Amino acid sequence: MARDDSSGAAGRGSRSPLRAAKGAKRGLTLLEMSIAMAILAVVLAGVAMGMGASLKAVNSARRVTGGSQYLASVMQNLAAQPYANLLAMNGNQLFDQATLADSNFTVDIVAFETEIDLLQLEATLNDRRTGRELGTITTLRTKR
Repeated sequence: MARDDSSGAAGRGSRSPLRAAKGAKRGLTLLEMSIAMAILAVVLAGVAMGMGASLKAVNSARRVTGGSQYLASVMQNLAAQPYANLLAMNGNQLFDQATLADSNFTVDIVAFETEIDLLQLEATLNDRRTGRELGTITTLRTKR
């Protein structure tokens, strides 16, 4: 049997061992790492913005809850007042701290007689920091 040597040394393995080692990837290039880092930075920035918005919502909910509790305590105090004193509270503004400057919330009281021996009380809660009206409670009180 005769061997066909027409292909020669180059035909046996078209790649030399040196070329095979050069073509093999051993890691990531600088460009690939830069692209990966840029994608990671964009994703982390989005997560950070989401966390910031979430914390802001939690703080806002905490303030609304605190204000609601204050409004409930004001309504309990009004319920404990004698009927004769309630009409005199019309136009009063109550603070959650000793002074207006220190207060986070105010409650505006409106009291008026709707019928004989029947008063309507309206208490409106305001957030001083945001300037928003957070809620209003209206109730009727009869003479006992």
